[in-house]
Formats: sequence, structure tokens, C-alpha cells
Amino acid sequence: MNRQNAIRLRELLEQELTPILKEAGYAFELGNASFDSDRCHFKGFKVSDIGAKPETLQSLERENQLRNLRGCPVLSLDRVVSNSTNKFKLVGHKPKARKNPFIIEDVGTKKQFVISCEKAEKLFAIEEQEK
Repeated sequence: MNRQNAIRLRELLEQELTPILKEAGYAFELGNASFDSDRCHFKGFKVSDIGAKPETLQSLERENQLRNLRGCPVLSLDRVVSNSTNKFKLVGHKPKARKNPFIIEDVGTKKQFVISCEKAEKLFAIEEQEK
């Protein structure tokens, strides 16, 4: 097994499994692959309902529920903030990331960036009267 074979195997799995799972109402994603001389191992194989929320968005919603219970500022999922050139929206949370757990997305380019809790609260915190 080599890199080219691993890439070809990924393409084959995606090509064959996508229509079968789509017909049943599911989507899937393969994680990173590692390989040695004999075999290829995909780190993740996730199956979800078509149209399911991304894991990072579900985590952000749970984080907001916990923030509400603890009395911390709740973050807006609808607010779009802008700097001089770009507009950003809060789209996710990575619970295992300590330094920069929040994910924002450039509305125009769909590029994603990570930010700290302090920055997320500064930009996306909901004021009391908005609740």
C-alpha cells in the first residue's frame, strides 16, 4: 500500500458508498488515512442523517446552554460582525481546544478561523435586553 493506493481507495469508497447511503437518507465522511506496506486505516468513518447539523455547531449550542445555566454571557448564533473588509459569523465550538475554542466563518469566502473565549464574548455576546 502506498499514498497513491490510499487516495484511490478513498475515492473508491466515496464513489461507491455515497449513492447507497444517500438513497437511505445518510451522509458519511472519512477521516485521515494512515497506511503501511500492507494496509490502509481510516481514522474516522462517520455516518449522519442528511442535513444534520455539524458537530461543531451542536457543541456551540450546548456551550450556550451551559453558559446560560452558569450566568455567563450567551453568544449569538445569528449576529454578523464586520471589520473593515470582512463579515464574520460564529459557527462552531471545539470543546477540547483550550486556547481558541470558538470557530468563526467569513460570510463571503466561507473560510473558517478560531478565536478565544474572550474575543467571542466581545464580538458575539448577547446583551440582556436582546434575550
